[in-house]
Amino acid sequence: MKRAAEIALLVVIWLAIAAIGAWLFNRWRKRSIDDSNGPPEKLAITGLMVLLAWAGLSLGPFAPFVIVFCAVILSLTWTGDISDFISGKFLGLTHGGGDHTPTPHYSLAEGKRARGRTDEAIAEVLAQLAQFPDDFKGLMLLATIHAEDRRDLATAQEIIHDLLPRLDRTTNTIAIALNTLADWQMKYAKDNAAAAASLRGIIERCPDSLAAFRAAQRLARLDPAADPDETADTGVFLSDCLKQLARHPLDNATRQQLARAYYERHHDLEAAQTELEKLIHAPHQSAKDVARWMQWLADWQLREGNENASRATLEEIKAMFPNTAQADEAQMKLTRRGHRERA
Repeated sequence: MKRAAEIALLVVIWLAIAAIGAWLFNRWRKRSIDDSNGPPEKLAITGLMVLLAWAGLSLGPFAPFVIVFCAVILSLTWTGDISDFISGKFLGLTHGGGDHTPTPHYSLAEGKRARGRTDEAIAEVLAQLAQFPDDFKGLMLLATIHAEDRRDLATAQEIIHDLLPRLDRTTNTIAIALNTLADWQMKYAKDNAAAAASLRGIIERCPDSLAAFRAAQRLARLDPAADPDETADTGVFLSDCLKQLARHPLDNATRQQLARAYYERHHDLEAAQTELEKLIHAPHQSAKDVARWMQWLADWQLREGNENASRATLEEIKAMFPNTAQADEAQMKLTRRGHRERA
């Protein structure tokens, strides 16, 4: 009789396991519609697993297998919620409480976003923004979810445009927001004109800044007045470079091409030097680029037989960039020339 009862209990347990397996498969199949279980479902699963584990204790050698199965189901059911609590709400209480100044925390929203639960992620971001309505990170995260996860570029753009008047011009936030919007406009909408308008927004709102300079470089590639072809006739190539620079005077790449063309194709060192000096003396240029352009000038001056001017240019590199690789390279050239002169 006892044996029959054990068999009956085992049959009930395995029927329950099969039913749960079928239910989990159905939930997985419908995941694109509803990505998460609600609290009633999770509590029901938990209760059933506790009952199964308790019943399994009487199954002798089968008991460990039943208990492990129940533990796995409970882990699958509650891991996401526990992770959310630890990474989001618990950390928020830890960092935001006590004597600390309250700050927004988006780890819970980012965790939900990573699992594809975009509606819940947006709700979490909005909950933080209700307390911190001007928080840049939160507003950009909200725009990012709309643009990248929902492919709702119009809403993302509206969020960023509403944000811009509240941003400090002395920080990089305007450039970050508009550069990000330009990236989305090119990637998702294939709208180079809209992206160009976003880049112009950086130049207009942050004049004479490094952000504006970098935006100008991107804009020159995105909205060219001409596309200089180095294989074209020299006159055509120079004309195209000048057209491009008339529209985009900060275009480093084209001005470099123009300087090289003036010297190497048109044999006009004076015109080439003029273009290089515009590059060298423009604000926000990197030390590496400035030194490279000065190296070009020194080489061209030497080719034209003006040893003194070339040497002076190399000495200027050393003075402008002491204790750098650029200064070392200039010194090596000076040293080699000295050896050749003494030979």
